[in-house]
This record gives sequence, structure tokens and C-alpha cells, in this order.
Amino acid sequence: AGLQEERERAAMQSKSKPFARGEFVNIIACWGGNAQARRNGKKAKVFLDRGDECRLQFMDDGGLADVTNLNLNRLSGQELASAMKQYEALKSAQNHAKTVYKVHIIARFFILGGLIFCPMEFCLHQMVNHHPEIANKHNVEDPTGHTDFYPVPGCKLPPSQPLGIQATANSVKLVGGILILGTMPQHHPHDPVWKDNVEWWKRALYLAMTIYQIVLVPATVALTLRHFFMDAGPFESHWESYNCYAAMIVSGPWWFNLLMFLTKAIMSSGVLGSCGFDENGYSCGVSRFLIQSALLCPASDLFDRNCLPVGFKETFTGDRTVSHMEAQKSISYMILFYLTVFPYVFMMLPVIITHLIPAIVIFIPEVVVLAVMVAPVVWFATVNEKGTHISHALFSTTRETKDGLLRGEAWASAEASGGLMVLPILIAVNILVLVLVYQAIYFYHGDGWVNSVLETFTERQSTIYFTNFRLKVLNSWWTFTDVLNEST
Repeated sequence: AGLQEERERAAMQSKSKPFARGEFVNIIACWGGNAQARRNGKKAKVFLDRGDECRLQFMDDGGLADVTNLNLNRLSGQELASAMKQYEALKSAQNHAKTVYKVHIIARFFILGGLIFCPMEFCLHQMVNHHPEIANKHNVEDPTGHTDFYPVPGCKLPPSQPLGIQATANSVKLVGGILILGTMPQHHPHDPVWKDNVEWWKRALYLAMTIYQIVLVPATVALTLRHFFMDAGPFESHWESYNCYAAMIVSGPWWFNLLMFLTKAIMSSGVLGSCGFDENGYSCGVSRFLIQSALLCPASDLFDRNCLPVGFKETFTGDRTVSHMEAQKSISYMILFYLTVFPYVFMMLPVIITHLIPAIVIFIPEVVVLAVMVAPVVWFATVNEKGTHISHALFSTTRETKDGLLRGEAWASAEASGGLMVLPILIAVNILVLVLVYQAIYFYHGDGWVNSVLETFTERQSTIYFTNFRLKVLNSWWTFTDVLNEST
């Protein structure tokens, strides 16, 4: 009789005032149906009101279930306060788990990476000591006692950056982005948090970071080209001039940039796709977002010349929800990718044809060895929140793998790690392209197969680089902006 009275009271309550998103309720009684719904007396939060039933998230474990309104009782007073505290504790535990997951990925990446590549660095150091004529063939001292780097005669460059320093700078760039902008929230699609407004300073910080990249990428390209056309040379032939051009282009930060921006766009699309959000809040994934939304413009202003000023103003004053902001980030990554890939690929395309592709064929044994060394690091680092290895799901050609892993969810896990999961791949590809192009330059110059490999790896000495860093790197605009863009 008491249960019947509670159900009648709940029925009158739901009719007079339907349950709304974000409300806290108590489950009176449930029979059958979803196993998660059999939780008499449990507290839950309403995610979505579906008329006769509500989708709930339970406070004890975060589980989801659809429960009939007749079985729900709206909480108030002390019970409501207790449920709100319990929900905050649940969200705090989820955030803590996400932080632990990032640390877990970092540990996997650096521990195995160190075990594999530290011995390699030690061997290279010994080779520099025993074969200084090979290691210093392209490192030339100037009259002041400082060192310049000449990949080909007439091509004066600052001391070449050690590969370990380059990998560290790339890691700092990715981790810095995580610390400043954070990772994307992975709330349930019907969580009211998606509709919360983002603070103005977070929107301003996002816009500043985006503008910074939009400005710095073409600036570094322009300064590098200016140095080549105005300061490099004289050369013995046009071919030597072209080899110098190849060395400058491949040494910049743009290859890593385009890989990183593309990866970020894929990861954020995986999150939004799995969350099922578009600009109207429906479940259709990120593909429905118009690209101008990344520039903070309403979709209706596609052909409005005043779109950008309005969007810039609304960045600081407009109401921007979490879902809208995360969609803007996702599209802005793709915009930055296009801004990087189009000018860089245009400049790099002849080098790819004349140097990179032939080098892959000529130095294929080295490519295989490096791939074998990197593969276990990638495999060891690519695990999802449950500890399942997902490297095969990340690069699957189908939506779902044979063992039931979804490609979109795998990329969402990569995003939850801040991209650290795929950092070994980005660094390995970036370094491999650099190494192969330089080896092709030396091979074409007649240095032979073995010497081309040895020169490329041993000439990048940390002692020479740091000794000349202030004078040869920081004192030149084109190299200073390259290093800045490489690490930020």
C-alpha cells in the first residue's frame, strides 16, 4: 500500500511538473527491464526526459538506464543536497581517472622509449668519439671559434639540432597544448554540462592560441624562404642550391605541425562523433559542423563580410556552450592543418619526389630497423582506459574491428590521453622524414650509403648545438621562430 501511494504521488508529480535535465531523483521501484534500473532507493540524475520515462545516470557507479517516470520521485531538501555532493564526487573521480590515464600513457611512452633509444644514443656518442672526421664533416668552425653547419657547400645553417632535442621540443608542444587548453570532455550526450556556458577567458585563450598558430606558421615559412633566397650561397651548381633548399625545408617544424593538427582533428572528431553532437544537439557526429563556426561565426553569416568581427566580439561577450566550444576546437585543428599542409606540401612536393621517395627505397633496411624499434613503443603506449591495446583499431579501415573495438572510440581514447598515445608515431615519422632527406643529400653528393647514414646521425651533437645556441640560433629571426614554433 505504501509503495502504491508513492507511485501515485510520483505520477501526479510528473504530470504537474515533468522531470527536466539535471534534476536529481530517487528510484521508488523497478521490475524487469534493464539490469541497471533495478536499483530501488538509489539516487540518480536526469539526463533526458522522454515523456513517460527518463534516462538516468546513477550516483553509485555512473551507469545509465531508462526508467519510467512512475518509478521516480523528485529529491528535495537534505536528500537533494546529498545527491548533489555525491554527483560532484562522481565527476571528481572520473576526472581523477582521466589524469591517472594520462600519467599511465606518459609512463609507458617514456619508459619503453628510454629503454630502446638510450642505448642507441650511447652508441652514437661513442661513434662521434671514434670517428670525428665523419661526425664533423659538415660542422665547420668560423673565425670566431663558433660552429656553422654546411649540408652542402655554400649552404650555411646553424648547428643541426640533435634528434633527442627535436623529439623533446615536439613533446613540449603537445603537452603544452594539453596544459593550456585541456582535453575534450567526454560527457554523455544528454548530460546538461554540454549546454553550460564556457568562461570568457577560456574562449579568449583558445582564440589566442589559434591566432598564434595561424600567424606563426606562415611567418616561419616566409622567413625560411627569405633566408634561402637572400643569404644562402654561392653554390657550385643549381643542383647544390636545390639540395640546400631541401635541407632548409625539411628542418623546419611544419612536418610535425601538419601531422599534429591532423591527429588532433581526428581525435576530437572521434570524441564528438561518439558523443553524437552537432550544433543543434542531435546525434549525428562532427561532420555537420560548418567550418566557419571555428572562426566563431554563426552559420547564417556564411557570406556576410561582417562575420569575423562579430565572431571575434562574441568570443568575449557571447554565450558559448561547452559543446559549441569543443566543436570550434575540432574544426580549428582542421583549419590549422590546411593552413600548414597547403603551403608546406607545395614547397615540399619536389623534395618528396627527388629525395624522400628515392631515400625510402635506397635506405629501406634502415627504415625497417627504425620501424621495428618504434613499433613496440607504439604498441605499448596505445591502450585505452580499460587497458586494452587499440593500436590496430586506430588505423583500422573499417568502423569496427573483428574484436569489437570501434575506430571512433579508439581515437576518443587517444584524445583522452591528450594525444600522448600517438606521440611516438608523430615523432618517429617527423624524424624519419628528416633523416631520409639528409641522407639523400649526402648520398647524391657522393658520400656513399654507409657514410650518408653515419653523417646524418652523428653530426647532430648536443655539445655543438648548445654551445652555439644563443649566437647561431636565437640571434637569427628565421631559426628563432622555427624553434619557437617547434616547441609551442
